[in-house]
Amino acid sequence: MSKQYTKEERDNENEVLKDLEIEIMKNHLKMIFLLSIKRNGALSGYDLLQRTQDKYQVNLSPGTVYTQLYALERKNLLKGQMDSSGKRVYSLTSEGIKATDIILSSRNQIEKMFALLFE
Repeated sequence: MSKQYTKEERDNENEVLKDLEIEIMKNHLKMIFLLSIKRNGALSGYDLLQRTQDKYQVNLSPGTVYTQLYALERKNLLKGQMDSSGKRVYSLTSEGIKATDIILSSRNQIEKMFALLFE
């Protein structure tokens, strides 16, 4: 028999889960951005902001996005350059390609790491 929850309990549960989803997503922005660029080619910070909001229904500030992009540039995983329209776009460097290949080939291992949280 399943427990019947009050509206307040359901709302609280939804809020806790949404907060957790946002925290997980924000803690993995670098990986999200690298994989988005791998799948779509060069993207601007605004493009990444929009794609992340559309996919995860999370509002990110431009400061959050650009801080992560600059960190990825400093690690030599991304290279930012102006496109023909004058917009700064980011593409993977050779190190970024290697990193995304490792991430994608390690999906099962990454999923196991998250599963450990529930043991």
